Amino acid sequence: MPSTSLIVEQQVTNQVVDMGLLAQTAEPAKEVLGVERIAVVADRGYFKIEDIEACEKAGIDPYVPRPQRGPSVRAGLFRKDEFSYDLNRTGFAGGSTS
Repeated sequence: MPSTSLIVEQQVTNQVVDMGLLAQTAEPAKEVLGVERIAVVADRGYFKIEDIEACEKAGIDPYVPRPQRGPSVRAGLFRKDEFSYDLNRTGFAGGSTS
């Protein structure tokens, strides 16, 4: 990504969540710039696999973190990314707050 960034397109919506709005916001930005390919950055609220795929097909490189969803996360349990395999202990380590 370039060392400088510019907001080219924005939208105001009454939708409660941003999910599903990435492609419809990014495509006009690409048109305004008149380029073949652009990179877009959005927060995890915009993550929807169909939008990611639509962006890639349209020549847009989306940078959107995958959200942590599901019943376990809602229940306050540890996420998969908080665990790692410890070769020395031949087991999994995780859930540490350090």
